[in-house]
Amino acid sequence: MCPSCPGVSEDAEHVFFACPRFDLLRSTWAEALTKKTQPEFLIEAMLSSNAVWQATSAFATRVLQELRRLEKKAVGNQNP
Repeated sequence: MCPSCPGVSEDAEHVFFACPRFDLLRSTWAEALTKKTQPEFLIEAMLSSNAVWQATSAFATRVLQELRRLEKKAVGNQNP
């Protein structure tokens, strides 16, 4: 479950397109896109240009780094 969005599963679609925790990263990513994309058109958007590919890759990398950081923090808090 998403810790920021009660009752919502923290899946890839939610993280990439909806979760407010990643709004700042998403806005940087969106600047590289020529138009707002939906999950079903993400691959098409990524293949449209090298810049979009790189921006999407950077966004995904930053999101995963943040999720890993939060997971480590949560695990650390469970181990006194």
